Amino acid sequence: MTFLPAMPMMGFQKARFDFDFTTLSLGKVSQSSLLSTTAVGNVCGVKFSHASVCTVQTSATTVDDTPGVNDAPIGCRSSSQASRGLVMGPRCQLLLSGSMFPCTKVGWSAGETNGSNGWTGASSTATDGVGAPTGGSDAVHITTDHALRGLPAYSPAAMDGSYGIYCGGGVAAPTCMSAWVNGATQFESNQGGNPTDHPPGRTMTLARVKYFSAAGWQRCVFIDDVERYANITFADGRDFDGFDPEPGEGGPFAISADFWAMNLTRGKYVWEAIKLTGGIDAARDLFFETGDDAVAEDGQIKIRVVFSPLVSTADAIYFGTSTTTAAGRAFFGYTVSGVNSYAYIRASDNRLVVKIGSMTEVVSSNAMSAGLLSYVVVELFVGNNLPSVARYSVNGGAWNDFGLSTISNAPNPGSNPVYFLSAPFDSGDALDRYGWPAYLHRLTVF
Repeated sequence: MTFLPAMPMMGFQKARFDFDFTTLSLGKVSQSSLLSTTAVGNVCGVKFSHASVCTVQTSATTVDDTPGVNDAPIGCRSSSQASRGLVMGPRCQLLLSGSMFPCTKVGWSAGETNGSNGWTGASSTATDGVGAPTGGSDAVHITTDHALRGLPAYSPAAMDGSYGIYCGGGVAAPTCMSAWVNGATQFESNQGGNPTDHPPGRTMTLARVKYFSAAGWQRCVFIDDVERYANITFADGRDFDGFDPEPGEGGPFAISADFWAMNLTRGKYVWEAIKLTGGIDAARDLFFETGDDAVAEDGQIKIRVVFSPLVSTADAIYFGTSTTTAAGRAFFGYTVSGVNSYAYIRASDNRLVVKIGSMTEVVSSNAMSAGLLSYVVVELFVGNNLPSVARYSVNGGAWNDFGLSTISNAPNPGSNPVYFLSAPFDSGDALDRYGWPAYLHRLTVF
């Protein structure tokens, strides 16, 4: 069994609330069960809010697609129990009109050739109702004895007659392609040209390819920094040889593979597979319903957060389908009478920013490490004109001090909720601009 590094500990502090998400079963936990199973010797109004049904990856080869609205998704991409956690994050949206979930063949006509919705090849078939990595039967099996030239419309309408899933129209930001695959396929990204007119590898000014061969279900992922068109192609077309090959180019190449839940999202991190037609996964919020529960006896907010970020501090967090990025990554946040209080890592320079009530923001003198993408422990004690404690540790190593001065104002959320690893400050998109995609392993409130 693999164990995560031990947490560095500060001087003795009696925890009033200790929520250990590594002890929960993988998959979904209802909101009511979350209250009774995560508090250690305490009863507290901790709640999880998530307005979407969703999927959650439960190992390297399995996924659960049963979590409903407000169910807490407990995920893990390895075999280690210590690395599982509550999956937190801001709103994520597909760059397509649908997610190819479930995979259902639409408009697939084996007699077509060389059209925008056809292919060259004598035999290509798609079969619905194939066994999926969830244990259900909503995957699709695709067989071809030749590389595909084009691809018919799929359901939801995500294909648009291209070679596979693609995002057209000039995308000037990183994207992440993912699909559950049992068999062989190819992911690609390219710039220049028009993918409906020119096979990739011929007229494209830039092309990158990643070939996958999965024996059994496996989530295949391709993250590219910058691309115009991104495709998941149903062809064994390594080095593009499989695309409508001409004499001397090689081929044909046969494939026979199962596919489930193909997604294309913005950003350089892997999100859970989005199952909703329309492709929006709502923000995930963990909060104390009565905010006064988050204030310690000495009048400070005192928390320890143990989590594994899913996105590096060097990379932007995108939400929606625009190129707008998150302004920060919150540790806590609440609003009283329209006045916001918060602590977050500022995206522009990775410094800690703290504000309690109407006071002016206080910015730390030191920044969090750039490129951070690992097991992290953060301790944050702030407010009430007492000395601040603001520091973090990576992989059980030494403490790194943020260099935060004393915060004079006393936290007073009253009956308003206090949010952790998220901070819904304003209306609209700003609700999502401070979420932190992460596995939250443990939250301790002193």
